[in-house]
Amino acid sequence: MKNIGWIALACLMCSQISWGQVTKADSLRAKLKTDIQDTSRIDLLIELGDELILKSYYESIEYYYQSKALALKLKDTARIVYSLVGITDVHSMLGEYKEALSILNEAIALSSNNIELLATTHSRLAIEYFHIGDYDLSIKNDRISLQYNKQLNDSLQIAYDIHNIGTYYLAIGKIDSAIINYKLSNTYLGDKKDILRAYNNSRMGFSHSNSEQYKEAIKYHHLALDIYAKDSLIYDMAFEENYIASAYFNGHQLDKSLKHAFKAIELTKQLNNHLLFVQNYHLLFDIFNKQKDYKTALKYALLEKVYSDSLEAKNKENIINTMETKNQYTEQQKVLEAIERSNTELSSQKTKLVIFGIITASLLVITIIMLILKRKEHDKNKQLLHQLDSISQTRNKLLSIIGHDLRGSLGNLKNFTELMHHKLLDKGSIEYMLSQFVPMVDSTHSLLETLLLWSHGNDEDFSLQKEKINAAKLIETTVQHLSHLAEVKSIDIKYDKDELEFMADQNMILTIMRNLVSNAIKFSNKNSSIFIHYKSSDKFVAFEVEDEGIGMSVEEIARVLSKDEHFINEGTTGEKGAGIGLNLCNSFISKHGGDLLIQSEPGKGSKFKFVIPI
Repeated sequence: MKNIGWIALACLMCSQISWGQVTKADSLRAKLKTDIQDTSRIDLLIELGDELILKSYYESIEYYYQSKALALKLKDTARIVYSLVGITDVHSMLGEYKEALSILNEAIALSSNNIELLATTHSRLAIEYFHIGDYDLSIKNDRISLQYNKQLNDSLQIAYDIHNIGTYYLAIGKIDSAIINYKLSNTYLGDKKDILRAYNNSRMGFSHSNSEQYKEAIKYHHLALDIYAKDSLIYDMAFEENYIASAYFNGHQLDKSLKHAFKAIELTKQLNNHLLFVQNYHLLFDIFNKQKDYKTALKYALLEKVYSDSLEAKNKENIINTMETKNQYTEQQKVLEAIERSNTELSSQKTKLVIFGIITASLLVITIIMLILKRKEHDKNKQLLHQLDSISQTRNKLLSIIGHDLRGSLGNLKNFTELMHHKLLDKGSIEYMLSQFVPMVDSTHSLLETLLLWSHGNDEDFSLQKEKINAAKLIETTVQHLSHLAEVKSIDIKYDKDELEFMADQNMILTIMRNLVSNAIKFSNKNSSIFIHYKSSDKFVAFEVEDEGIGMSVEEIARVLSKDEHFINEGTTGEKGAGIGLNLCNSFISKHGGDLLIQSEPGKGSKFKFVIPI
């Protein structure tokens, strides 16, 4: 809720109008220049109006009018009402009480179903009736506001309403009732550190001064002054020092009165507040006149006259500027109303154009959607054709391998068994042919295993089954499986035996190693060596198979590493191959997220290395 009611009433009773600089206003203006939501902009405009109301009427009312215009645009009733309350405050400061009452009645009509808004507007209405001397309507509206705030259970606003009722009693001379209400207002504040506590104490000081109880009055004024001093509220401190000085003067303690009057002057100099200068110089004139120091009294009488004239000129300037702001706002409203009428006339034409535009846009969107669907269907068909072509190539490759390699091997075996059956071979021939068929059968078995694994490896559903692998056992198993091939060519296989464990698909890694070692045997010369190494780090594990064989050219390495091409070549003793072993290795290594690397030169052997992340 906007606590304007009690503040404005306090200003009336204390004549608190400040012309001092407002440091907060600059930061509020800076915020207005930023990109903020309209509701936040309205709140800033109202806050800036509140901040400037005691400094510059015309600037303050300009911000209130801006907030009202934006709130009307958004149809934000609460913010319209708070803007109207702000405009009311400016008219009240200028003494235009009837204008203020008219605006407040507009605000009350808008607040009909909102208890918080009704509490605020009735509180302000009480102040305006107080200004025109209708005390009965003033106290009536204060009590209405009090009832609304009790429904809201808002202890702080209840305290404000009771404060205003106390000030009503103070104005009509019921001093005891005023003091009772100020004390009651303080009880509703509880532990809250609110400026109202200082105002209540200050008003109790006035109440006791009116009863000529100056000692009590000074006590309460000092309580108020202590609260202002804690928050360095120079403006309020200056007035309170003036009130204390006046109480001492009326109590015939001129030295103490003079001391506090000069304190008030020092604080007023920081504010450059003309009204405070007038009040303090008038009090100093009275003090020195009472002391019969007529020369000094005359000095302060002249200073009072200078600041009175200056204050009157500033008030006139503010009234003129405020009226100009009101007139500008009225003219702007007329222009906006004319534009609104023009917009209404064009509304039907715009509606027709919008409908036509929507129909046209809809047809265009439908056409675009149909084209997109056609394009997607075309792309899907192309993708299917590509997949079918790939499947066809794979099928042809498998048939070619089966037709060439497997048929040849099985054919030779068939011829051998027929000769054996018909007993057409002697013992020496049988032993010779058995020595030839053992590696041939082994090669055929290996080929079948590779074909099966390769077909699975090219299946998208063929996923990894990771488990813990012991590298030394893996290499030992590989070597044992291929030792008979190495023995035929008298090849010595040397390998690491260090302990190393890692996570991977054991079948895949075993297949990779078997193919790489098998290839190394195939392309190695007799009586040579093959070396198998492995190592690991925090991020990867690497295996390396190195031979002293025939080596490879740059072009051959490229063909081996190509995932779309099968590299076929005969071994050093005419060993056959399907050309898919390395392709299978590439596939399995890729599934682990790794890479196959080859270092080789013709006649200088080859080094196959694969690295997989762990």
